[in-house]
Amino acid sequence: MEPLLNTFGPSAALGVVVLLALPLVAIGWVLRMRGRRGLERLQRIESARTGVGDVRAGAVTLVGKWRKLEGGRGLLEDDRGRAVLVELDGSAPESADKLLVAGTAVTQVDDPRAIDFRTNARLWRVEARAPFGIVGDEEAILGAAQRAARRGAGLGAALFAVGVAVAMASVVLAVRAAMDDLG
Repeated sequence: MEPLLNTFGPSAALGVVVLLALPLVAIGWVLRMRGRRGLERLQRIESARTGVGDVRAGAVTLVGKWRKLEGGRGLLEDDRGRAVLVELDGSAPESADKLLVAGTAVTQVDDPRAIDFRTNARLWRVEARAPFGIVGDEEAILGAAQRAARRGAGLGAALFAVGVAVAMASVVLAVRAAMDDLG
């Protein structure tokens, strides 16, 4: 910084701030914002967690035994046999024991498993379509999302702090150079 100050005077600090500190601050701010949004989304998913038998209209997060049906649909069942019909865009496994489904419970539909008048003939239809729905292994999805969100928030905070420190150091050196020029 000393050669820059000798060549350009105190105005060299402006170049360092514009070329180095502002991009660091901006990138850090964006990364921190995305990380915090990821953490907030995880909190919303966790707050909507409910049992398969307790589904009501609105946002739901369910975990249960998965059975794939035809046409981008599947059944998510709990250990007592209660189920919801899940509609999704992407692929899902044929069957899974602890599948996480986050989406929106929309309406009640006829149960495709109902075979007589004694079985429950209606069940909730859950929309788990992109970009808001999630279907997959509970531990893998939530664990990876939490790690990525925390890493992004931490890296963003560090870059932001480094950018502010560089800007402050540049201003201090520029003020020192100006004082040296006066004295």
